[in-house]
Amino acid sequence: PPRSTLFPYTTLFRSKKEGVPVPSQEYVMTHGHAVCDFLTQQPNFADAVRFVQQSSIWDENQSTDFAAGAIVSYCPQNEPTSADQMQPAYQNTLSDLQAIQSKLQGIQGDLHDIDRDLEGIPGHP
Repeated sequence: PPRSTLFPYTTLFRSKKEGVPVPSQEYVMTHGHAVCDFLTQQPNFADAVRFVQQSSIWDENQSTDFAAGAIVSYCPQNEPTSADQMQPAYQNTLSDLQAIQSKLQGIQGDLHDIDRDLEGIPGHP
């Protein structure tokens, strides 16, 4: 799946794992797109993090991670060009997205194997 479709699930997964509150997938998507809209008007990552912190239930660290994930997933054209502009946050988020995508592909393969195994059982369509 494209990165943009994985972002809400990745955020929910990471947030639950780290005990960060996330009301819903829609909340994640709405705030994620809001980050991109904000950066279109004002291309400053630190300001975008403050925007997320002020408009969401997350603290500064959570807002930083969230904004980085939103940019990587929804508007990569807004990634900072200099290495000193929160590059670790982007790298961590991208790595998380790639790890989850790999796990999803593994699960999809397992489901395919299970479905194939079920074909031999009487009464299975």
